[in-house]
Amino acid sequence: MQITEFVVDQYYDNHDLYKSLKIQNVGGVRPKIVDGRLQLIVITTSNDDVNISFARNTYADRIEGDILVYTAAGLAGNQSLSGVNKRILEQYERPLPIFGFMNEGSDKGRRFLGLLELIRHYQETQIDGKRNLRQTWVFEFRIHRNFKLLPLELADQMSEAIIRESR
Repeated sequence: MQITEFVVDQYYDNHDLYKSLKIQNVGGVRPKIVDGRLQLIVITTSNDDVNISFARNTYADRIEGDILVYTAAGLAGNQSLSGVNKRILEQYERPLPIFGFMNEGSDKGRRFLGLLELIRHYQETQIDGKRNLRQTWVFEFRIHRNFKLLPLELADQMSEAIIRESR
C-alpha cells in the first residue's frame, strides 16, 4: 500500500514504510538521502511488550510524557556520533522531518507517534548486548502529536512550523 499521509496512533506496515518513503527496510534510524542531501528520517523505538532478545535490543528507550528518550544506533561497544547517528543532528541546522514510530510487537505494524523535534543529545552509560558497560549517545525528542493527520507532501512545512514555534 502506498502511504500518502500519517495519522497519529495509526499502525503502518514496515514494508509499506520502506516502499513509500524509500528508506532502508531495517534499523531504528532510517534516513532518506537524495543526491547526498538528507530529506527525512524515520525513527523506530520499541516498548517492553516486544518479544526481542536482550542481545538484539539493548536500548534503554522510553517515553516520558511528550519526550522520547532514544538510544543511538549500535548494539555493542561504545557508540559514536557517525553514520545514521550523526544524521539526526542535522535537524539542529534545518528543520527536516523526523517521523517517530513505536514497534509494539503487534501484527498491526508500527504505531505513528508524530513528528519528532530533537531537543538535545548527550552521552550515557548503558549495557550492551554482551552485557558490558558502554558509552552510548542518547537523543531526546519532543513528540509533536497536536495534529491528527500529516500529509507527506506537507511534512517539510509542518516540521519547520512546529520547530520554529517551539524554539
